Amino acid sequence: MSKPVPQGGLVIRYDYLWVAEEGQGREEGAKLRPCAIVVAVQARAADPLRVIVCGITHARPTDEADGAKLPQKEFREPLLQMLYELGGSAGLAELREGLLPRMQSRLGEADYSIVSTGEPRWWNATCWERSDMVKEGLLRGDSPRGRWELSEDGRRAAARLANS
Repeated sequence: MSKPVPQGGLVIRYDYLWVAEEGQGREEGAKLRPCAIVVAVQARAADPLRVIVCGITHARPTDEADGAKLPQKEFREPLLQMLYELGGSAGLAELREGLLPRMQSRLGEADYSIVSTGEPRWWNATCWERSDMVKEGLLRGDSPRGRWELSEDGRRAAARLANS
């Protein structure tokens, strides 16, 4: 059986070297492991094919803070919807208390870990998403401190979500 041409998304067996193994002085992985090919590129026909792989594991992280975190962008729609339902603006405490039940089923243990600001990671990601939404014109940047407010573009986007 011939080997398939490497391409993104293909799962292969590879002697993947984990960071912990490297820390033990190993130069090769201890055994063949499943790995996903992230990207395979060849700049010119004469160049070798370069492949980037990512090891796949079933083991939980030893420190839950290193586990899977909900991506920041996942807080956008719930935030738009909540602000829309609250008339277009709300204070931080009201938003935080209202967002948590909406997001709870999607949050993992790592999302509850405390970051350097002293806040849980999920709320920190929400605040960063708010910053991006201000830059994109979905939220007002001139709202009073501690208050988040939809812009006109944000109201339109939230109305589309409400009607979909």
